[in-house]
Amino acid sequence: MADKSIHNRNNKKETDSLLVSIKDVFDKEIYTQLISFFDSLKGILFVFEKNSKTDYKQSINYTALKLLIRKKKEIAKDIVLSINKAFKYFQQSDYDFFINENLNISNYQKIKLRDNEEDELAIVMQLINKSDETNDKALHLLSNYFSEMSYGKELTFNQIPVSPFVVVNSLLNSIKELDLNSGVRMIVYNTFEVNVILKLSRIYKMLIEKLSAQLVISTQSKKSLIPNNTIDNKYTIIKQLFNRYHKIKKHNPNQKKCISKDLIIQKLNIIQEKIQSKQDLGVNYSLNSINLKVILDKSIESTYKNTNNITYKYSDSDTIHLVSLLFQYISKDKSIHYNLKQLLISLEVAILKVAIHDDEFFKYSSNPVRLLLNQMSYVPDGFNDNLNNSNKYLIKLKEMVAVILVQSSYNSSLYKNLLIELNEFTEKMKKKFNLIQKRIKEKAVGLEKITTVKNHVDSLLDKIMHNHYMPVYVRELLLKTWKNVLVIEFLRHPAESKTCQSKVAFVEMIIKYSRPFKDKNITIDDINELASQYREGLDLVAFNSKDLIDKHKELLNFLIQVHGLKEKVDDSFLGEQHNEVILYIKNEKEINAEKYDNNQILDQFLDKAKALKVGSWLEFRSSKTNSFKAKISWISPNTGKYLLVNSNGVRMADKTANEIATGFRNKTCFELKTIPLIDRALIQIAKSMNQKLKA
Repeated sequence: MADKSIHNRNNKKETDSLLVSIKDVFDKEIYTQLISFFDSLKGILFVFEKNSKTDYKQSINYTALKLLIRKKKEIAKDIVLSINKAFKYFQQSDYDFFINENLNISNYQKIKLRDNEEDELAIVMQLINKSDETNDKALHLLSNYFSEMSYGKELTFNQIPVSPFVVVNSLLNSIKELDLNSGVRMIVYNTFEVNVILKLSRIYKMLIEKLSAQLVISTQSKKSLIPNNTIDNKYTIIKQLFNRYHKIKKHNPNQKKCISKDLIIQKLNIIQEKIQSKQDLGVNYSLNSINLKVILDKSIESTYKNTNNITYKYSDSDTIHLVSLLFQYISKDKSIHYNLKQLLISLEVAILKVAIHDDEFFKYSSNPVRLLLNQMSYVPDGFNDNLNNSNKYLIKLKEMVAVILVQSSYNSSLYKNLLIELNEFTEKMKKKFNLIQKRIKEKAVGLEKITTVKNHVDSLLDKIMHNHYMPVYVRELLLKTWKNVLVIEFLRHPAESKTCQSKVAFVEMIIKYSRPFKDKNITIDDINELASQYREGLDLVAFNSKDLIDKHKELLNFLIQVHGLKEKVDDSFLGEQHNEVILYIKNEKEINAEKYDNNQILDQFLDKAKALKVGSWLEFRSSKTNSFKAKISWISPNTGKYLLVNSNGVRMADKTANEIATGFRNKTCFELKTIPLIDRALIQIAKSMNQKLKA
């Protein structure tokens, strides 16, 4: 019991020491950003000062902000002190910060915005949430590390003493006694966000590096970083195939001395150094998988006098063979871009060292080295497919490969950190890609809505005008001018609304008023009212004032002439065609080709096309043009068309299910399966090994 007590005291002492060092780093970095924060406020104060002489409101803001800046030293000190209290509470296992600090933040989630009124507390909470989302991955890592320091307690982001929650509320504590109106407070919060909150990501990166070097993440923490380890069944099958092979060949390694893992890794390091030294001299040198095995064997044999009495362990021999098969597959995989393939192939020696050291590379699909290779084998969303030397993604991968190649020993933390770094790097572009996709989708939805409304208006006009005699002038007015008015109103309002129905009623009324005979029941007042409705409608479609007057006068004079209500009218605008009367017969619309296409072939290719989902990638190939890849960004619920975008999120085409099915049928379109590189390689290796053993 005494030994256990001493052990616990030592652990607490180490944790406290680590907390102090983390606090010191955080305090220093926050204080640096606070200097920038107050410098920015000084710039705003200068603007207020210039306007304060003529603007009373600005003068009040100027006075309040001047007072705040005058107290900058005390405020900065209070902010740092408040953060230090959070560390103190954490050290005492009290993780509900600020509950006893005159500011009950725990109730922020219950606040609702009132109509037409900004709610200060809600804005503060929004600031915290936004920072939490931006730094989501870093905060997850930090919560794991701080959970380790709290002896396994699962912590929320708000319970971390370096969280945005703590930083923002430290600011609130420091200014709560100052007499600042809501406008000035908003300025303070916005400036604080730009100069302090947005800089937290850089500070968190520093803290993570420091903590990762001094803490071993607990098993519980690891689960949140990497998916649960389940043995890859493909690897299990391959192991069984290797065992069958050894039984067939009747290998017995017990008769010979086994080569140690350390010696294999040592020789691989020498091989890697030779490759690197040649490349440093500008020689484009690399080894293929078969040559690597030959060179490794010779290098190991040179260590022993009697080479007849040495052999690899089964497990090491199988690993060397499996890595060789993996990289042979990579070299032949046409789906991998040439530049990415060259980077991957350059890692063969490094990956062989990893696999010899730890069989988890093949054993678990969640292994970080394996995940890293999978991600390096394709261009992620948001990056240009043209992987030239200026491509940001290719440059990033080259930097990471350079780091891996200089490692002489296996370091699991290195690969975890590289994977996190690559994910963070690609996540930024992915957000941009998603934003572009969202805008393109919104535009497509908008265009489809306009098309749908236009078709509805065409159909409506056809229905009302069908089988009615009318002057050419009225037909042109309805189909060219009034149609646009109807489209705008139907886009803005429901079809059954009074606004839309009044515009539809105008169509019926003008047909009635323009019939080619005089109607004694129609008066000059009726015509004036109808012409006024016409003018109001035209005002919606951006006619200028002169055109409005002319169009209004044109209709008015036309109807007066039809009904002979005045002896003399201004008929300068009238021509013979205007007075020509026609019988309007509606056009038979072409039936929607996608819904009722009699040429559709009902087969498995059409079923496959209709089964495609948003996010599916397709490759289109043609003998005349280069092939291109496209992602289904949106499927229209009305027409069923697929909106296709490229890897940058830019719109490429709209395709119907029938068009895609035709591509599947004639092999000009292919669905790209998103099976990770190592998984599809192991599937192919297992098939090939099984076939050879059967032969």
